[in-house]
Amino acid sequence: MKMLKLSIISCVPMILMISILNAQTYSTTGSGPWSWNDPSDWTCTGAGCETTPPIDIGSGVTININHSTKSSPLSVTGQDLKVQDGGTLNIINAALQSDKSLTVEKGGNLKIDGGLINLTVGEIQNEGTLNFANNNGCITLSTGKFQNKSEGNVVATGGATGAVNLDSGEIQNDGTWDTSNVKWCTGSGSSDLEASTEDCTSTATICQNAPLPVELVYFGATVTTFGVRLNWSTESEIENLGFVLERRVGNAEFTEIVSYKTDAALLGQGSVEYATDYEYLDKYVEAGQTYEYRLADVDYNETVTYHATRSVTVTTTPKSGKVEQFTVLDAYPNPFNPSTIIKYALPPLDANYLTTVQIYDLAGKLVKTLLNEQQQTGWHSITWNGTDQVGRSVPAGVYLSKVSFGSEVKTIKVMLLK
Repeated sequence: MKMLKLSIISCVPMILMISILNAQTYSTTGSGPWSWNDPSDWTCTGAGCETTPPIDIGSGVTININHSTKSSPLSVTGQDLKVQDGGTLNIINAALQSDKSLTVEKGGNLKIDGGLINLTVGEIQNEGTLNFANNNGCITLSTGKFQNKSEGNVVATGGATGAVNLDSGEIQNDGTWDTSNVKWCTGSGSSDLEASTEDCTSTATICQNAPLPVELVYFGATVTTFGVRLNWSTESEIENLGFVLERRVGNAEFTEIVSYKTDAALLGQGSVEYATDYEYLDKYVEAGQTYEYRLADVDYNETVTYHATRSVTVTTTPKSGKVEQFTVLDAYPNPFNPSTIIKYALPPLDANYLTTVQIYDLAGKLVKTLLNEQQQTGWHSITWNGTDQVGRSVPAGVYLSKVSFGSEVKTIKVMLLK
């Protein structure tokens, strides 16, 4: 029995030694723009260092995002970020921006020291320790959920005050949340934290000290007699090329309807510290449909940052939507990848005509039938995602989109890029 105890005890230094040997510390470097997957943006000390840090931050791994500027965030695109048991992620006077989810597992540590985390869409799940330390910090989530699980801790230490701001989403708290020192606001969303602890004023003040490249203060959608009017305002802008508006119906994918590349009204102001108001009228809407709009800005490095979403229901046909003849607009975007939108207008009906939208290759072979049904008068749109009738991706090239209404046929060309 004593020998067994000695064997177990003798293993402990070996385990500790292995942990030390596996310890790695990654830190941001260079002059930006910063990216998680760019080796030139990182230095690393410790055994087993890779050229870029792991997206799953394991035991013994510390990642310091500390390039001391919040106007140019470090970007994580297309990947979920996870802090595992024994892993540490520090955001120090810098900004991290992601279009996916962030998870802190039990035993994981996320520290925000004067920094900012901005998730444009997705979810934050915390089962470890989320600590706003030493200097005020902010987490913003445009659309999604912040879930503090049963063993999760959201705290502030070292005299800091933290802020969690959801523009449109939900806070679900089953763990420990220091509401005295970690302020929160859900905007148009919801929370199961004590309602009296919500403090949108303090949250806004804290987050303004860690600004995004574009500080959006308002985004609204209003149904008018001429269509859906979209208005948004910025308090300031940093290296802003312009804006992109996307739209969807139901659970469909968001598709771009207009951008700064196609409409000068959406061009950004560059880098300014004054307020700017923007407006766009979406004329191509149908009565009885509910539309969800999403706003994004694009900076000088062509990094896309998504902001809020807004939903409206159109109850009557807009005056701008009334048409007298069969019309098919050019597809947009065109050339495209991965999808394009085909818009067309149907005149007042005197019979029950079928509307068909079909895609052909240049040899005249049918690629896909997108629509074959009766539709009401007014504007309509349909999306082609570059696939054939059985869902396979088609080769890059030029295709013909044929829209038929009764005996009338109109054809436009679309170009798929790869």
